[in-house]
Amino acid sequence: MRDELIELKERLQLERTELTDRLQEIDANLGSINRVLSLVDCQRAKKDHKQMPLIKTNTEQPVSLRFNNLTFHESIKILFDENPGKLWKPAELADAVLQEGFKTKSINFKNTVRTLLMNLRKAKKINATKLKSGWLYGVTKEDHFSYTDETESLNRDGKNNEGPESNFL
Repeated sequence: MRDELIELKERLQLERTELTDRLQEIDANLGSINRVLSLVDCQRAKKDHKQMPLIKTNTEQPVSLRFNNLTFHESIKILFDENPGKLWKPAELADAVLQEGFKTKSINFKNTVRTLLMNLRKAKKINATKLKSGWLYGVTKEDHFSYTDETESLNRDGKNNEGPESNFL
C-alpha cells in the first residue's frame, strides 16, 4: 500500500510539473499576444506604418530536430544520458535543447528552464548540486535521488548539522 501511494505521489508530482510547464507556455503566449495587440493599437492611433516597431523573432535554426516532439523532461534525460559525468547549468541546458529542436513559445526560455529544473529537483526527478554560484544538474539513476548542497556546513563527523532530512528540500 505504501509503495502504491509513493508511486501515485510521484506520478501526480510529475503531472503537476508538466501542467506547470504548459501554463507557463500559455502565459508566455498571452504576453506575446498582448504586446502585439498594443503595437497594433499604437499603430492605429498613429496611422503611420513606418513608425511600427519591429517584433523580435528567433532566427537561429536548431542543429537537429530530434527533440522536436519531446517534453522538456524527456529532452534533458537524453542529454544527461549522453553526457553522464557532466553537470549542467540551467542556461546550458536551455541552449542545448533548443539546438536539438525543442519547441517552445516561451519569451524567456532560460528562466522557464530554471523553473522547470527547480520543480524537477523538488520532485526528486533529477540530480542537483547547489554551489554558491547556483545549481548544477545531472543524470539520476532509477529509484535514486541525489541532492548535494556544497554550501552547507559539516560537523566533525562529516555530516551536516541539521540532521538526515536536511539534504532534501
